[in-house]
Amino acid sequence: MKYTIVLILFVLVGCKSIHISEVNKTLIKKGNPMGSDYIEYNISVSSEKDFYIEDLFIEDDDRKLNYYYKDLKTGLSSYQMLSPFIKGNYSFHFKLEDITRLSKKESLVIKMKVDNKIITKKEFITKRNKSILTK
Repeated sequence: MKYTIVLILFVLVGCKSIHISEVNKTLIKKGNPMGSDYIEYNISVSSEKDFYIEDLFIEDDDRKLNYYYKDLKTGLSSYQMLSPFIKGNYSFHFKLEDITRLSKKESLVIKMKVDNKIITKKEFITKRNKSILTK
């Protein structure tokens, strides 16, 4: 019993080093006849420790996501993932062209390595009520 409590406290303390403050999706409508509508997904992450992204996916979906990140301190963004991500604030983005997913309830799963331990976080994806028209 004592070991179980220690293990639970250890897991809870370890998870506090990474915080996911927002996971949402927005419909982006084409403004160009040659373009296509899509859903943009945004994930905001803040970390007190360096971390690696091991995997990022939508629960119950086998699709490989081609995501990029933005360092919120410097404003730099890239598809080339950092190894590791230095402690700080980041946003991760990806898009899917299947717009029927907009009204679907979805959860995002992020597997991260912090201090050589794998942490899995599952977050509900909220739908933003506004659509964006692109040119």
